[in-house]
Amino acid sequence: GEDPAVPVQLALGGLTFQTATLDASSRSLGQFALQSQGNMLWSNQGGLFNGAADTALFDLRSQGDLIYRQGDAGAAELSFANLIFDLAFTNGAAAGQLPAAGRIGLTEEGIEFGADYADVEFTFDLAFKANPTNFDTVGRSHLVRFGWQGGLINARQRIGAGGYGYGTYADGVNIFQDFDGTGALANSRSQGINLLSEWDFDSDFALVIGEAAGNRSYVRFSDWQRFGNVTGPMFSFPVTFDVVQAGAAPGGLCAGPFTSGVPDQASCIGAGGEFFSSGLPAGDAAFAVLVRDAHLHAYSSLVEVIDPQAGGTVTPVNWGLLLTYGKLDADIFLRPQGRADGAVVNTTDTGIRADVTLLAQSPDAWRRANSDDPLVRATA
Repeated sequence: GEDPAVPVQLALGGLTFQTATLDASSRSLGQFALQSQGNMLWSNQGGLFNGAADTALFDLRSQGDLIYRQGDAGAAELSFANLIFDLAFTNGAAAGQLPAAGRIGLTEEGIEFGADYADVEFTFDLAFKANPTNFDTVGRSHLVRFGWQGGLINARQRIGAGGYGYGTYADGVNIFQDFDGTGALANSRSQGINLLSEWDFDSDFALVIGEAAGNRSYVRFSDWQRFGNVTGPMFSFPVTFDVVQAGAAPGGLCAGPFTSGVPDQASCIGAGGEFFSSGLPAGDAAFAVLVRDAHLHAYSSLVEVIDPQAGGTVTPVNWGLLLTYGKLDADIFLRPQGRADGAVVNTTDTGIRADVTLLAQSPDAWRRANSDDPLVRATA
């Protein structure tokens, strides 16, 4: 028979928070709706969450729409339209991306998904509708198409409990003080959720950017190569979601020679770095999205333009894309507050006010560029 399909519509309204220092329960970050259908195969030996060995089979196929609006029904809507999210454990691009086993388990760090090879598609059209009725999927203006398609190697996904860590700890031979963002050393961590995604790119992986309307032509960035002689996963993105208050929120980020972690202001300046404060003022609180030690140590070496309405014509172009970052950190604070229309600044109780501090840097290049040795500086 046919694979089972389950249509799902999930709506979340009135997203907000309430803390001891700030009660935002009467305001809203906005509303989300997910409309999706698809199917999922998940089996394992020794229980669904037995991650002791590569015994799990997993294949998720879904398509739908993710829609956000700042207010109630009738407010303008921003959509991930025609959203496709497929993920399967496979045997890799060289072997044809056929089904294979991976690992799904419960560990002391959280729920772990992992496989030697996986095949993924995450594509969507960014769309907008100024005057919708209620989470509309028709009549939208489609702006751009974006997506990831293809194989991953040594793919790992982790969903863990725990938010931002409190306090600092001594790190390194010079006794620098680092913020304990994971709570691993000071053993003190707030409530929240932390996610980790990391992998290498298989030979068929591609980043896709193109038209979301018309003939839907797109550019395909593929043939990803490891950058230099770096080790570890080509891509790593740890992120923490938390509600933080003044006095317990991250204090800022350091641009400097540190290859991991975030030192406090005194240690950052003492090592020749520049500190960017990002804390919350007294009496404030926010929903926080925190990124620490993310990196992309790979680049695309093949760029092609594909026209689906011209027989699938593929046109290689004589250039590549070097989009890498050695270390990426971010403090993103979100508050339920919008701005009313008009020249005069008036706030509203629905919407998102975002304060963002983001650093993408190459710490070793910083160290060499600021060296007292002219021969070392020449290599930066």
